[in-house]
Amino acid sequence: MRPIALLTDFGTVDHFVGSMKGVIACIALQSPVIDISHAITPGDIESAGFILRMCYRDFPVNTIFVAVVDPGVASSRSAVGIRCGSRCFIGPDNGVLSSAANHAGITEIRTITNRLCLREPVSTTFHGRDFFAPAAARIAAGMLFAELGPLQTEITQCGIEPVQCSPESITGTIMHIDRFGNCITTIEAKHISQYAGKSFTVFAGNTTAIPILNCYADAAPLTSLAIIGSTEFLEICVNGSSAARGLGLVRGDKVTVITKK
Repeated sequence: MRPIALLTDFGTVDHFVGSMKGVIACIALQSPVIDISHAITPGDIESAGFILRMCYRDFPVNTIFVAVVDPGVASSRSAVGIRCGSRCFIGPDNGVLSSAANHAGITEIRTITNRLCLREPVSTTFHGRDFFAPAAARIAAGMLFAELGPLQTEITQCGIEPVQCSPESITGTIMHIDRFGNCITTIEAKHISQYAGKSFTVFAGNTTAIPILNCYADAAPLTSLAIIGSTEFLEICVNGSSAARGLGLVRGDKVTVITKK
C-alpha cells in the first residue's frame, strides 16, 4: 500500500488528526501514515507550502501527500488532486500545494468530485476528514487517479515574490523562520551559483553586511552569518542564537545579496 503523509494546522490536542487517520484506516488500513507536521500556525498557507516543498523529496516516490491548511473551507475553492509522476498531492486549491507540486513537476490535475472519495455527510468545517483523507486513502487502496474527478487546467499559486537577479545583486525575501530563528529566504543556491568567482555580502532589514559562510562554526559565537542550508536556500543565521529575534527580522523582509569581483 502507498504511504500517506499528513501536513495540517490542526495541532495534536483535539481530535482532528486522529479523525483523519481513522478515516484512512477504514479504507486503506495497510497504508503507513506519516506525520509531517500538525503545528503550522492556523491558516498559514505560505508556511505550510514551504514545509511541504522542503520535505516531499525525502519520502518514497509513490507517496500521497495530504496538506490541509484551509481557512476558506467550504468556500468556492476546489478540492484538488495533483499527480506529479508517481507522487500525488491532495488538499484545498488555495496555494498550499503549489510550491511542492510545481517543483515536483505537474503531470495531471483533478478536481475531487467522486462521491466514493467523500465521507458522508460532508461537513462544512472539516474537509480534511470528509474530502482529503478519504480521497488519499482511495488512491492508496488502488483507485485510479483519473477517478477522482474531472480534469482541472491549473492550480492556485502561493503568492511568493519571485527572485530578481541583476549583474550586481540578487533580491529576494524571507519566506520562512524556523524554530531556531533561522531566516530562510527565497534565494536559492542556483541563483548564487550563477555568479561564479565573485564574493557576496547579504543585507536584510536594517542589518549590516552579513558574510556567506560554509557552516555555523565558521562564525564566532553570537555573530551573524548566511549559509546555504539543507533546503538549498540561503538562510540568515546567528551562531548559537535566533537571527529573527537578534536581527529584528520577520517573514516578508527584503533580502539583497550584493556581488563583488
